[in-house]
Amino acid sequence: MAIIFSDGFDAYGDTIGGDLSPTGVMGARGWSADAHKVASGRIDGYSVFLRSYDRISLNLDNKEATKIVGCAFYLTKDTDIYGGLTLFELRDLGITQMAVKLNSGKRLEVYTGTGLIGTTSQTFDLDAWYYIEFASTIHYTEGSYELMADGLTLLSDSNIRTQWSPNSYWEHLSMGLGLVPYYVCKIDDFYIADSTGTHNNDFLGPIHIETLFPDGDETSQWSASSGADHYALVDENPANDTTYLEDGVSGQRELFDFPEAGSYTTGILAVRTVARVGATDAEIMEIKPVVTSGSTTDTDPNAIIVAASPELVTKVYETDPDTSAPWTLSGFDSAQFGFEVA
Repeated sequence: MAIIFSDGFDAYGDTIGGDLSPTGVMGARGWSADAHKVASGRIDGYSVFLRSYDRISLNLDNKEATKIVGCAFYLTKDTDIYGGLTLFELRDLGITQMAVKLNSGKRLEVYTGTGLIGTTSQTFDLDAWYYIEFASTIHYTEGSYELMADGLTLLSDSNIRTQWSPNSYWEHLSMGLGLVPYYVCKIDDFYIADSTGTHNNDFLGPIHIETLFPDGDETSQWSASSGADHYALVDENPANDTTYLEDGVSGQRELFDFPEAGSYTTGILAVRTVARVGATDAEIMEIKPVVTSGSTTDTDPNAIIVAASPELVTKVYETDPDTSAPWTLSGFDSAQFGFEVA
């Protein structure tokens, strides 16, 4: 598997119970809605408290038949008043290929286009975190699925029909509820992986996604809105667009140091960089993610065109560019990450 999307939900503000901030931040990260709240995280940091009337959804440009989605869920109120919780609904062209739901008996159910095909014997209590993962292969006759909770397989099947749209994949995921008590579920540590790649080629969870903000400068070539410390202008949570770095000269680079990974971290599956970038005039601006590790500087060959509204430029590094092997803690702690003008 290759990780194609992840979110630790730590960069949406730092006020427990407060609105996500700045306005539109969840949409900038690819999600469909922002009408949710900041909550305490599963291990540390923060999570997102889903508002019952607003499902969140994610569109992918990925046509792989096999994908895994994983997320930590925390239920805070009964979901049997108006129905269950949809953990994952996998759709293509508006048609549901497969879905995982929590029923009123606190058991997980797996659905395809014809309806219910499996129910877990395990029940899931309120006020507790669970890490749920669902792998599916979309195919008309040779489809398959596997449902896991906290690293244990609960349900699986193969050689079944899992394709209900004209296409043998899903590109749209939604999570949430319909009419139920107001804030009912927290989510954290989310990932999606597909069937490409050689390193993350199985279920990854339970995982923790730690969000780190820059704490030092390594290369400072852009102009600062104020002060001498460039990292201090881009390290806020929530993001603050009144302080910024600005440049338009090709090749000009910013590289930052970051804190060491948490003491509980035993291994690193991947590193995902996220930069909030916006154009300041009508000129076309392109930007490239950059990482320096050891004696190697890796500049993404694919430049990303920046829009006028702030958007997120992301890059997933599943291996250390200096070794072409999975990240070690020492390798990560000594690396610098940033971006440059294309």
